[in-house]
Amino acid sequence: MEPGHSRKSRILLVTARADYGGGPEYVYRLLSALKDKSDFYLACPDDYPYMEKYRSIVGPERIVTIPHRKFDLISLINLIKFAVRNKIDIIHSHGKGGGIYSRPAALLAGIKCVHTFHGIHTGEYGPLAKKLYLVIEKFFTLLTVKAVAVSESEKGVILQNGIAPENKIIVIPNGVAIPDEAADPPGSDTRLNVITVTRFDFAKNSMLFTEIIKEVMNRGEQHRFKFIFIGDGPELARVQERISESGAAELTEFTGFTCNVAEYYKKAFCCVSTSRWEGLPLSVLEAMSFGVPVIATDVSGNRDAVRHSQSGYLFNPEKPADAADYLIKLVYGPDLWKQMSYNSRKLCIESFSFERTAEENLELYNKLTEKIT
Repeated sequence: MEPGHSRKSRILLVTARADYGGGPEYVYRLLSALKDKSDFYLACPDDYPYMEKYRSIVGPERIVTIPHRKFDLISLINLIKFAVRNKIDIIHSHGKGGGIYSRPAALLAGIKCVHTFHGIHTGEYGPLAKKLYLVIEKFFTLLTVKAVAVSESEKGVILQNGIAPENKIIVIPNGVAIPDEAADPPGSDTRLNVITVTRFDFAKNSMLFTEIIKEVMNRGEQHRFKFIFIGDGPELARVQERISESGAAELTEFTGFTCNVAEYYKKAFCCVSTSRWEGLPLSVLEAMSFGVPVIATDVSGNRDAVRHSQSGYLFNPEKPADAADYLIKLVYGPDLWKQMSYNSRKLCIESFSFERTAEENLELYNKLTEKIT
């Protein structure tokens, strides 16, 4: 490069997942939004469907493969060589698995590292495992120039657990693409679609949705609804078994993973989130972007997105009956549904657009690299 000429900053994104999920989708959207403003490289597993999506943006020569949610020393060494060879300026990891690779690689390669948590996952750990996880995260934070929280409540969790000092944390809220059209108002001649977009695992707590359905049945209102589970995961079979045992099989649909979730949002009456914790859930924000009211557990992440009694409802995870009551309240209040639909979409446009998310990430990159010559 000739003296005085600047080049784009070179950013290596690291994720230990490239299958279905909010984390891989976030990385894809970041690449799509900033591909012309920075030079991106990627470390990720060879998973479907996002590996192909990533290749379509950066090309195969800018991707190094790491295992799916598994640490491997040879992969770490290859990642370090890849970063040095390509003269990477910043390594930016996403999620716990990506962070296990990024921080050691940054240290050994002498490169600045940024880490975005996308949720602090300690709820499923026992006391010893939780303590070990926090010790590891605290150590890795010493190797991180900026720790990115995707919501204010996630920042609170980071501070509460002593993972990072406040001066090292920056909040860049998750965001979504705003669709051109909102969901259609509910009709009176068909069952209303109540959807949950989930990964069937401990964190997402999908079994709670079956309890909400049971409470709706106890009130004799089940004929009004069709309950749709969108997603897959290790606890899917257990959830299906519980649905069958409760006699709700005819009321429900399991779609598996789908690349076209938008079609379900467009026809949704309500979206339910049953998570035990979140960073800032994309499924909730996506529902809101279509003007779909959300009924969500009152936990970190969800409470950053949903404005209780304005754009949806928050409920205690121990009280599924409250969620059922809120759902039925929406049915008998068509004007209430319309107002919440309007408020949800307006809030998403004003506060949770991915355009804003991408620009704040770019601003962080620029501050850390300044002018590269």
